[in-house]
Amino acid sequence: MNGENRRRRSSVERGERTKEYRRHSNVYKPSMLEDAASGHKNDRPSSSIGRTRADARGSYADALVADESGTRSERAFSRDLRRNSQAQQFQMPAQVSVDSRTAILDEFPFDAPDAPLIYVWDFDQTILKIHSFAQRIRPEDVQFRNIFEDTADLIFFRMFVDRALKHRAQVAIASFGQYETIKEYMDHITPGVFNRTNISTPMSIGERDGQNLRCGKVPQLDLLMNTLVAKSSNPMNPRAIRSRCMFFDDQLDNIRRCNEAGYIGIHTPYAFTEADW
Repeated sequence: MNGENRRRRSSVERGERTKEYRRHSNVYKPSMLEDAASGHKNDRPSSSIGRTRADARGSYADALVADESGTRSERAFSRDLRRNSQAQQFQMPAQVSVDSRTAILDEFPFDAPDAPLIYVWDFDQTILKIHSFAQRIRPEDVQFRNIFEDTADLIFFRMFVDRALKHRAQVAIASFGQYETIKEYMDHITPGVFNRTNISTPMSIGERDGQNLRCGKVPQLDLLMNTLVAKSSNPMNPRAIRSRCMFFDDQLDNIRRCNEAGYIGIHTPYAFTEADW
């Protein structure tokens, strides 16, 4: 009889532990929030970026244990993370020189007769220095990220986009990633500039976001050109239109395919930055 009671009690305890485990696994991974709150630079290789789900649950469970001892509440834990991340989100180093970027952009022929009519960027590891899709960053996670740290060169990118728009050129993004996450990031990087019209993902051409396309970025660039440039330009053949599009990407294969199709492909293996311009 005693043995039967022990088995029942053990079964009940396992059930309670399982419920507790499931309760914590329903909370999304806080490792990105912790990085933003602590100011740690998240530039590890994509193959090892982020902690395991077990590590994430452990971190969150530690906060709950502290709550039970009266040291810290779960609500305070989340509030502090949110405040710290928002405070650091647009914190920029004092040594950044805007003048040097201005001088570089002054040398670029934005107003030349044959200047590009549209500038297109890849997103992950081009505008961003991280790979948001590989890290499985969701749209709701972006508000807790350090935008300055995630972006390859935030100031230079903003200045380039502003200069291009002032010269009546179009700007766009062609990415294999997820539209919602890209849009959330761009709302922080260049508010009000990028939307579904000028952010092309595989879904834009009837495919599923988050997958590489066998034909590369050419169909996405064609769509952007037809949507943003062709209707507002004088009639010209497709090859001529493509030669007025400058595309930046960290993947050499994408650049090769675009150059073969007549686009101006610029390889940016270390992302889009002033240093590599």
